Amino acid sequence: MTTEEPGGASSASGDERSPTGPDDGRVPPGPDGYPVVGSLVEYAGDPFDFEREVHREYGDVVSKLLDARDEAGHGMTDRQVRDEMMTLLLAGHETTALALTSTFFLLAQHGDVEATLVAELDRELDGEPPTVADVGDLPYLERVVKESMRLYPPVPGIVREPVEDDEIGGYHVPAGVTVGMSQHVVHRDPRWYDDPMAFRPERWTDEFERSLPRLAYFPFAAGPRRCIGDRFAMLEARLVLATILQEYHLELVSSPSLDLRPSITARPRNPVWMQVHERDGTQWEAAEMEAEASAD
Repeated sequence: MTTEEPGGASSASGDERSPTGPDDGRVPPGPDGYPVVGSLVEYAGDPFDFEREVHREYGDVVSKLLDARDEAGHGMTDRQVRDEMMTLLLAGHETTALALTSTFFLLAQHGDVEATLVAELDRELDGEPPTVADVGDLPYLERVVKESMRLYPPVPGIVREPVEDDEIGGYHVPAGVTVGMSQHVVHRDPRWYDDPMAFRPERWTDEFERSLPRLAYFPFAAGPRRCIGDRFAMLEARLVLATILQEYHLELVSSPSLDLRPSITARPRNPVWMQVHERDGTQWEAAEMEAEASAD
C-alpha cells in the first residue's frame, strides 16, 4: 500500500449565515467550509434554558450534565456544561469519523479483507442490525479497526511534560521540557510489526498482542491521561462499520494514497471520494461467498 503523509478536506458553502448562527440549527462554517470552534462555542451556549424547561425528562447527554451534582451538591455552570459538550463533540466524534474514513479507504483497496469481514458479519448477524451484545462475536471486525488505527491513528502524536528529571535510552530529559511521542511513527516500526506498511488485520492475534512491548501500539495514548473514551470509540467504530458493510460496499474513486495533514488530529488533505454500491448483486457478492465457504 502506498501512503503519503499528512491533511484536511475542505468543502465550500454558498449559504449566507448570520454571525450568531443560522435559524435552522446548523453551525456557521469557517473559510474552508468546516465549522469554526469559536462560532460553535458561541452557538452551543444558547439552548440551555430550553433544555432545562423542555428536554430534561428525556435523559439526553445535556440533561444529564445539567442534573449532575458534585459532593457538595453543586451543579455545573453553563460554561462547564458547554465545555463538556464541546469535548464530546470535537474529541469524541471527529476522531471516530477519521478512523472510519481510513478504515473504509483501506477496505476499498483490500477486497480480500473486506470479503472476510462481510462473511463474518453475515454469519454472526444474519442480516440483523448489530448491537453492543454482538461485538464480542465479531473478532475479525475488531482486528480490522485495530489495524486501521495502527496505520492511520486519528491522533498522530501526543506530548507530555516530565515533572522531574529523567534519563531515557541514555538521553537526559530535564523536567519541564516538552516530550513528543508519535503514534504514526511507532505504529510503523519494523521492530514491532512485520511488513509494517501492509494492511494485515490477521496479525492481531492474542499472542501477537502479548508480544508487543508496552506503547508499541497506543492510538488512545497511555497513562493517567489516556483517552477516557477509548472503549466507547472502539464500540462506536465497530457498530458503524458492521451496520454499513452488511448492506453496502464503498468503492474508492479518488486517489489511492491518503495524503494527511497532521495537527491535533490527522485529517485527509483532500476529500476521500467513495461510491456506494448496494451489496446484493455486485461484484463483491461472489467474493463474499468465496470467503464464507473458506471459513466453513
